[in-house]
Amino acid sequence: MEEADNLCDRIAIIDHGKIIALDTPSSLKKRLRGDCVSLTIEGRIDLIVAALGEKEWVREIVQNGKTLDVTISDYEKNIPDIFQTAGNLGIGISSINFSKPSLEDVFIRLTGSIIREQEGSRQSARRDRMKRRMLR
Repeated sequence: MEEADNLCDRIAIIDHGKIIALDTPSSLKKRLRGDCVSLTIEGRIDLIVAALGEKEWVREIVQNGKTLDVTISDYEKNIPDIFQTAGNLGIGISSINFSKPSLEDVFIRLTGSIIREQEGSRQSARRDRMKRRMLR
């Protein structure tokens, strides 16, 4: 996806044979409406999920075990509030990672899954085998 981001003027995202998005790389990434912050939480994760969910600058929270992936607007301004909220609740943050949205993030959001290889039909597999035999 990095190559497409750097080299292409327009990108189509295709899922199950249908184009679900077609735009410039920057416009596709703007669809996520924020920056991605990944937090590893020490303590009651449900408390911080609830507290962050009330913030108007939090766009989305995805929990994966003790890790929270939070999409927020205006990262530089709001990251201190995450630490203050956690501190007020007595919750520790053992690690934090920040990233700007990538095309992979856009793909996952739009399709609900990572990039995957599709298996061809039996007919296309049969055609491929016959082509290989003919080339011998």
